[in-house]
Amino acid sequence: MHLILKIYAAASRLNGKSLAVSAFVFFLFSSCMIRILEPAKFESVFQGFWWTVVTASTVGYGDYYPETVPGMLLGVFVIFTGLFLIGAIVGRITEQILKLKRSKGEGRLPYAKEDHYVLIGWSEEKSRATVEELLQSDPSRDVVLIDRLAHAPFSHDRFHYVQGDPTMFETLAKARVERSRNVIIFAPVGETDPLKADGQTLIIATSIEHYGRSANAAGRDIYTIVEIVKAAHEQNFAYANVDEFILSQQSTSHMMAKSSLHKGSSQLFMQLLSDSYGEDLREIAPREHWRTYGEAYEELKQEGANLIADRKDLGIIRKLDEPLPKEARLFIICDDSTYARIRDDK
Repeated sequence: MHLILKIYAAASRLNGKSLAVSAFVFFLFSSCMIRILEPAKFESVFQGFWWTVVTASTVGYGDYYPETVPGMLLGVFVIFTGLFLIGAIVGRITEQILKLKRSKGEGRLPYAKEDHYVLIGWSEEKSRATVEELLQSDPSRDVVLIDRLAHAPFSHDRFHYVQGDPTMFETLAKARVERSRNVIIFAPVGETDPLKADGQTLIIATSIEHYGRSANAAGRDIYTIVEIVKAAHEQNFAYANVDEFILSQQSTSHMMAKSSLHKGSSQLFMQLLSDSYGEDLREIAPREHWRTYGEAYEELKQEGANLIADRKDLGIIRKLDEPLPKEARLFIICDDSTYARIRDDK
Protein backbone atom coordinates (compact mmCIF):
# COMPACT_ATOMS: atom_id res chain seq x y z
CA MET A 1 0.00 0.00 0.00
CA HIS A 2 2.86 2.32 0.86
CA LEU A 3 4.47 1.62 -2.53
CA ILE A 4 1.22 2.43 -4.33
CA LEU A 5 0.95 5.75 -2.51
CA LYS A 6 4.54 6.59 -3.39
CA ILE A 7 3.92 5.85 -7.06
CA TYR A 8 0.79 7.99 -7.07
CA ALA A 9 2.62 10.83 -5.31
CA ALA A 10 5.43 10.66 -7.87
CA ALA A 11 2.91 10.80 -10.72
CA SER A 12 1.17 13.76 -9.12
CA ARG A 13 4.44 15.70 -8.96
CA LEU A 14 4.95 15.55 -12.72
CA ASN A 15 4.50 18.89 -14.45
CA GLY A 16 1.89 19.33 -17.15
CA LYS A 17 4.25 18.65 -20.04
CA SER A 18 5.78 15.53 -18.47
CA LEU A 19 2.33 14.24 -17.57
CA ALA A 20 1.10 14.72 -21.13
CA VAL A 21 4.16 12.97 -22.60
CA SER A 22 3.81 10.10 -20.11
CA ALA A 23 0.14 9.67 -20.99
CA PHE A 24 0.90 9.70 -24.74
CA VAL A 25 3.66 7.09 -24.38
CA PHE A 26 1.50 4.92 -22.11
CA PHE A 27 -1.51 4.84 -24.42
CA LEU A 28 0.60 4.38 -27.57
CA PHE A 29 2.70 1.60 -26.02
CA SER A 30 -0.31 -0.26 -24.61
CA SER A 31 -2.27 0.05 -27.88
CA CYS A 32 0.61 -1.35 -29.92
CA MET A 33 1.47 -4.09 -27.43
CA ILE A 34 -2.05 -5.50 -27.23
CA ARG A 35 -2.15 -5.51 -31.03
CA ILE A 36 1.11 -7.52 -31.09
CA LEU A 37 0.10 -9.91 -28.28
CA GLU A 38 -3.48 -10.47 -29.47
CA PRO A 39 -3.52 -9.96 -33.28
CA ALA A 40 -6.58 -12.16 -33.80
CA LYS A 41 -8.64 -10.24 -31.22
CA PHE A 42 -7.32 -6.76 -31.94
CA GLU A 43 -7.17 -6.32 -35.70
CA SER A 44 -5.93 -2.69 -35.59
CA VAL A 45 -3.99 -0.38 -33.32
CA PHE A 46 -7.13 1.78 -32.98
CA GLN A 47 -9.00 -1.17 -31.47
CA GLY A 48 -6.07 -1.54 -29.10
CA PHE A 49 -6.28 2.14 -28.25
CA TRP A 50 -10.01 1.83 -27.55
CA TRP A 51 -9.38 -1.15 -25.24
CA THR A 52 -6.56 0.72 -23.47
CA VAL A 53 -8.75 3.79 -22.78
CA VAL A 54 -11.70 1.69 -21.57
CA THR A 55 -9.46 -0.49 -19.39
CA ALA A 56 -7.35 2.32 -17.94
CA SER A 57 -10.44 4.29 -17.00
CA THR A 58 -11.90 1.11 -15.38
CA VAL A 59 -15.08 1.46 -17.49
CA GLY A 60 -14.72 -2.06 -18.89
CA TYR A 61 -17.30 -2.34 -21.66
CA GLY A 62 -16.17 -5.89 -22.43
CA ASP A 63 -16.41 -5.55 -26.21
CA TYR A 64 -12.64 -6.17 -26.47
CA TYR A 65 -10.60 -8.20 -24.00
CA PRO A 66 -7.37 -10.25 -24.05
CA GLU A 67 -7.55 -14.05 -24.13
CA THR A 68 -3.90 -15.00 -23.62
CA VAL A 69 -1.85 -14.83 -20.45
CA PRO A 70 0.55 -12.16 -21.84
CA GLY A 71 -2.47 -10.10 -22.93
CA MET A 72 -4.07 -10.45 -19.49
CA LEU A 73 -0.84 -9.41 -17.78
CA LEU A 74 -0.74 -6.36 -20.04
CA GLY A 75 -4.33 -5.69 -18.99
CA VAL A 76 -3.29 -5.72 -15.32
CA PHE A 77 -0.48 -3.29 -16.16
CA VAL A 78 -2.90 -1.00 -18.02
CA ILE A 79 -5.40 -1.02 -15.14
CA PHE A 80 -2.94 -0.05 -12.41
CA THR A 81 -0.81 2.30 -14.48
CA GLY A 82 -3.89 3.99 -15.92
CA LEU A 83 -5.32 4.36 -12.43
CA PHE A 84 -2.30 6.35 -11.31
CA LEU A 85 -1.89 8.27 -14.56
CA ILE A 86 -5.53 9.29 -14.98
CA GLY A 87 -5.75 10.10 -11.27
CA ALA A 88 -2.73 12.39 -11.61
CA ILE A 89 -4.21 14.07 -14.70
CA VAL A 90 -7.57 14.66 -13.00
CA GLY A 91 -5.78 15.96 -9.92
CA ARG A 92 -3.66 18.34 -11.99
CA ILE A 93 -6.71 19.64 -13.87
CA THR A 94 -8.58 20.15 -10.60
CA GLU A 95 -5.58 21.94 -9.15
CA GLN A 96 -5.40 24.28 -12.14
CA ILE A 97 -9.12 25.04 -11.94
CA LEU A 98 -8.86 25.87 -8.23
CA LYS A 99 -5.76 27.97 -8.88
CA LEU A 100 -7.56 29.85 -11.65
CA LYS A 101 -10.58 30.42 -9.41
CA ARG A 102 -8.35 31.64 -6.58
CA SER A 103 -6.46 33.98 -8.91
CA LYS A 104 -9.74 35.42 -10.20
CA GLY A 105 -11.01 35.94 -6.66
CA GLU A 106 -7.81 37.75 -5.74
CA GLY A 107 -8.05 39.99 -8.81
CA ARG A 108 -4.86 38.76 -10.50
CA LEU A 109 -6.41 37.68 -13.81
CA PRO A 110 -6.68 40.22 -16.66
CA TYR A 111 -10.05 40.88 -18.23
CA ALA A 112 -10.29 39.63 -21.83
CA LYS A 113 -13.53 41.08 -23.26
CA GLU A 114 -14.60 44.61 -24.25
CA ASP A 115 -17.48 47.11 -24.19
CA HIS A 116 -17.80 46.59 -20.44
CA TYR A 117 -18.34 48.90 -17.49
CA VAL A 118 -15.34 49.73 -15.30
CA LEU A 119 -15.78 50.84 -11.69
CA ILE A 120 -12.92 52.23 -9.63
CA GLY A 121 -13.27 52.16 -5.85
CA TRP A 122 -15.48 49.90 -3.76
CA SER A 123 -17.95 50.67 -1.03
CA GLU A 124 -20.78 48.50 0.23
CA GLU A 125 -23.27 51.33 -0.09
CA LYS A 126 -22.57 53.02 -3.42
CA SER A 127 -20.46 50.62 -5.46
CA ARG A 128 -22.50 47.51 -4.70
CA ALA A 129 -25.75 49.26 -5.62
CA THR A 130 -24.19 50.51 -8.86
CA VAL A 131 -22.89 47.05 -9.80
CA GLU A 132 -26.23 45.41 -9.12
CA GLU A 133 -28.08 48.06 -11.12
CA LEU A 134 -25.73 47.74 -14.11
CA LEU A 135 -25.90 43.95 -14.14
CA GLN A 136 -29.67 44.00 -13.95
CA SER A 137 -30.27 46.85 -16.39
CA ASP A 138 -27.76 45.73 -19.04
CA PRO A 139 -27.60 41.91 -19.26
CA SER A 140 -25.34 42.07 -22.33
CA ARG A 141 -22.31 43.66 -20.63
CA ASP A 142 -19.90 42.77 -17.84
CA VAL A 143 -18.80 44.92 -14.91
CA VAL A 144 -15.11 45.17 -13.96
CA LEU A 145 -14.02 46.56 -10.60
CA ILE A 146 -10.56 48.01 -9.90
CA ASP A 147 -9.59 48.24 -6.24
CA ARG A 148 -6.89 47.19 -3.76
CA LEU A 149 -9.00 44.72 -1.77
CA ALA A 150 -7.46 41.32 -1.01
CA HIS A 151 -10.45 39.47 -2.49
CA ALA A 152 -13.36 40.21 -4.81
CA PRO A 153 -16.13 41.87 -2.77
CA PHE A 154 -18.91 40.70 -5.08
CA SER A 155 -19.75 37.45 -6.85
CA HIS A 156 -21.52 37.22 -10.20
CA ASP A 157 -20.93 35.51 -13.55
CA ARG A 158 -20.56 38.90 -15.27
CA PHE A 159 -18.49 40.55 -12.54
CA HIS A 160 -14.69 40.61 -12.78
CA TYR A 161 -12.28 41.96 -10.16
CA VAL A 162 -8.87 43.48 -10.91
CA GLN A 163 -6.62 44.17 -7.94
CA GLY A 164 -4.17 47.04 -8.25
CA ASP A 165 -3.43 50.74 -8.28
CA PRO A 166 -5.82 52.52 -10.68
CA THR A 167 -3.16 55.14 -11.44
CA MET A 168 -0.82 52.50 -12.90
CA PHE A 169 -1.03 51.68 -16.61
CA GLU A 170 -0.50 47.99 -15.86
CA THR A 171 -3.68 47.87 -13.77
CA LEU A 172 -5.70 49.82 -16.35
CA ALA A 173 -4.49 47.45 -19.06
CA LYS A 174 -5.58 44.39 -17.03
CA ALA A 175 -9.08 45.88 -16.85
CA ARG A 176 -8.99 46.78 -20.58
CA VAL A 177 -10.06 50.31 -19.75
CA GLU A 178 -9.31 51.45 -23.31
CA ARG A 179 -11.95 49.00 -24.59
CA SER A 180 -14.59 49.80 -21.98
CA ARG A 181 -17.98 51.40 -22.53
CA ASN A 182 -17.28 53.86 -19.73
CA VAL A 183 -15.40 54.26 -16.47
CA ILE A 184 -17.01 55.24 -13.16
CA ILE A 185 -14.65 56.68 -10.53
CA PHE A 186 -16.03 56.81 -7.00
CA ALA A 187 -14.76 59.21 -4.34
CA PRO A 188 -12.48 57.44 -1.83
CA VAL A 189 -14.32 55.93 1.12
CA GLY A 190 -13.48 57.26 4.58
CA GLU A 191 -11.70 60.42 3.38
CA THR A 192 -13.36 63.38 5.13
CA ASP A 193 -11.19 66.10 3.64
CA PRO A 194 -12.78 67.19 0.31
CA LEU A 195 -9.42 68.42 -0.98
CA LYS A 196 -7.72 65.06 -0.42
CA ALA A 197 -10.70 63.06 -1.66
CA ASP A 198 -11.07 65.00 -4.91
CA GLY A 199 -7.28 65.12 -5.27
CA GLN A 200 -7.08 61.31 -5.31
CA THR A 201 -9.97 61.11 -7.76
CA LEU A 202 -8.34 63.71 -10.01
CA ILE A 203 -5.08 61.74 -10.13
CA ILE A 204 -6.98 58.61 -11.19
CA ALA A 205 -8.94 60.52 -13.85
CA THR A 206 -5.74 62.08 -15.20
CA SER A 207 -4.04 58.68 -15.31
CA ILE A 208 -6.93 57.24 -17.30
CA GLU A 209 -6.82 60.15 -19.74
CA HIS A 210 -3.06 59.72 -20.19
CA TYR A 211 -3.43 55.95 -20.57
CA GLY A 212 -6.19 56.40 -23.12
CA ARG A 213 -4.01 58.61 -25.30
CA SER A 214 -1.08 56.20 -25.24
CA ALA A 215 -2.80 52.79 -25.28
CA ASN A 216 -6.13 53.21 -27.01
CA ALA A 217 -5.48 51.57 -30.36
CA ALA A 218 -9.20 51.76 -31.15
CA GLY A 219 -8.93 55.51 -31.51
CA ARG A 220 -11.87 56.27 -29.25
CA ASP A 221 -12.03 58.34 -26.09
CA ILE A 222 -12.54 56.76 -22.69
CA TYR A 223 -15.84 58.04 -21.34
CA THR A 224 -15.41 58.86 -17.64
CA ILE A 225 -18.00 59.55 -14.95
CA VAL A 226 -16.53 60.93 -11.72
CA GLU A 227 -17.95 61.39 -8.23
CA ILE A 228 -16.59 64.56 -6.63
CA VAL A 229 -17.05 65.80 -3.09
CA LYS A 230 -16.83 69.56 -3.55
CA ALA A 231 -18.57 71.41 -6.39
CA ALA A 232 -15.84 74.05 -6.58
CA HIS A 233 -13.36 71.37 -7.71
CA GLU A 234 -15.34 70.57 -10.84
CA GLN A 235 -13.37 73.00 -12.99
CA ASN A 236 -10.13 71.19 -12.10
CA PHE A 237 -11.45 67.96 -13.61
CA ALA A 238 -12.08 69.63 -16.96
CA TYR A 239 -8.35 69.35 -17.73
CA ALA A 240 -8.62 65.55 -17.37
CA ASN A 241 -11.40 65.50 -20.00
CA VAL A 242 -13.92 64.04 -17.55
CA ASP A 243 -17.27 63.64 -19.32
CA GLU A 244 -19.69 63.68 -16.40
CA PHE A 245 -19.62 64.80 -12.76
CA ILE A 246 -21.75 63.56 -9.88
CA LEU A 247 -21.58 65.56 -6.68
CA SER A 248 -21.39 63.31 -3.65
CA GLN A 249 -24.17 63.98 -1.12
CA GLN A 250 -25.49 66.94 -3.11
CA SER A 251 -27.95 64.82 -5.08
CA THR A 252 -29.41 63.57 -1.80
CA SER A 253 -29.69 67.11 -0.47
CA HIS A 254 -31.47 68.29 -3.63
CA MET A 255 -33.83 65.33 -3.54
CA MET A 256 -34.74 66.03 0.10
CA ALA A 257 -35.39 69.69 -0.73
CA LYS A 258 -37.51 68.83 -3.78
CA SER A 259 -39.51 66.31 -1.76
CA SER A 260 -40.22 68.97 0.85
CA LEU A 261 -41.31 71.50 -1.76
CA HIS A 262 -43.27 69.02 -3.89
CA LYS A 263 -44.49 66.10 -1.82
CA GLY A 264 -44.09 62.76 -3.54
CA SER A 265 -41.59 64.03 -6.12
CA SER A 266 -38.83 61.84 -4.67
CA GLN A 267 -40.67 58.78 -6.02
CA LEU A 268 -40.31 60.16 -9.54
CA PHE A 269 -36.55 60.47 -9.09
CA MET A 270 -36.36 56.97 -7.62
CA GLN A 271 -38.14 55.52 -10.65
CA LEU A 272 -35.62 57.16 -12.97
CA LEU A 273 -32.70 55.94 -10.87
CA SER A 274 -33.81 52.31 -10.80
CA ASP A 275 -35.35 49.95 -13.35
CA SER A 276 -37.30 48.03 -10.70
CA TYR A 277 -40.31 50.36 -11.10
CA GLY A 278 -41.03 49.56 -14.76
CA GLU A 279 -40.57 52.99 -16.32
CA ASP A 280 -36.92 53.85 -16.85
CA LEU A 281 -34.63 56.33 -18.58
CA ARG A 282 -33.28 54.94 -21.87
CA GLU A 283 -31.12 56.19 -24.73
CA ILE A 284 -31.96 55.72 -28.42
CA ALA A 285 -30.23 56.70 -31.65
CA PRO A 286 -31.98 59.14 -34.03
CA ARG A 287 -33.79 57.50 -36.94
CA GLU A 288 -32.76 58.55 -40.43
CA HIS A 289 -36.17 59.90 -41.44
CA TRP A 290 -36.47 62.22 -38.42
CA ARG A 291 -35.80 65.77 -39.60
CA THR A 292 -36.92 67.70 -36.50
CA TYR A 293 -37.32 67.10 -32.78
CA GLY A 294 -41.08 67.30 -33.34
CA GLU A 295 -41.09 64.34 -35.73
CA ALA A 296 -39.10 62.28 -33.26
CA TYR A 297 -41.34 63.37 -30.39
CA GLU A 298 -44.59 62.50 -32.18
CA GLU A 299 -43.43 59.12 -33.50
CA LEU A 300 -42.06 58.06 -30.11
CA LYS A 301 -45.27 59.23 -28.44
CA GLN A 302 -47.28 56.96 -30.75
CA GLU A 303 -45.02 54.07 -29.72
CA GLY A 304 -45.59 54.73 -26.01
CA ALA A 305 -42.40 56.60 -25.07
CA ASN A 306 -41.75 60.12 -23.80
CA LEU A 307 -38.88 61.98 -25.46
CA ILE A 308 -37.42 64.22 -22.76
CA ALA A 309 -33.86 65.23 -23.68
CA ASP A 310 -31.04 65.46 -26.19
CA ARG A 311 -27.90 64.83 -24.17
CA LYS A 312 -28.27 67.22 -21.18
CA ASP A 313 -30.76 69.50 -22.89
CA LEU A 314 -34.16 69.02 -21.20
CA GLY A 315 -35.80 71.84 -23.15
CA ILE A 316 -36.44 70.13 -26.48
CA ILE A 317 -40.21 70.38 -25.91
CA ARG A 318 -39.78 74.09 -26.76
CA LYS A 319 -37.77 73.43 -29.92
CA LEU A 320 -39.87 70.82 -31.70
CA ASP A 321 -39.56 72.71 -34.99
CA GLU A 322 -35.77 72.81 -34.85
CA PRO A 323 -33.65 70.39 -36.94
CA LEU A 324 -32.55 67.21 -35.25
CA PRO A 325 -28.72 67.06 -35.41
CA LYS A 326 -27.08 63.83 -36.54
CA GLU A 327 -24.98 63.73 -33.37
CA ALA A 328 -28.07 63.87 -31.13
CA ARG A 329 -28.27 61.48 -28.18
CA LEU A 330 -31.94 61.15 -27.35
CA PHE A 331 -33.24 60.08 -23.95
CA ILE A 332 -36.73 58.68 -23.49
CA ILE A 333 -38.82 57.31 -20.61
CA CYS A 334 -40.61 54.00 -21.20
CA ASP A 335 -40.91 50.43 -19.93
CA ASP A 336 -38.92 47.39 -21.03
CA SER A 337 -41.38 46.09 -23.64
CA THR A 338 -41.75 49.50 -25.28
CA TYR A 339 -37.99 50.00 -25.38
CA ALA A 340 -37.48 46.58 -26.98
CA ARG A 341 -40.11 47.37 -29.62
CA ILE A 342 -38.57 50.78 -30.36
CA ARG A 343 -35.13 49.24 -30.87
CA ASP A 344 -36.58 46.58 -33.18
CA ASP A 345 -38.34 49.23 -35.27
CA LYS A 346 -35.31 51.47 -35.78
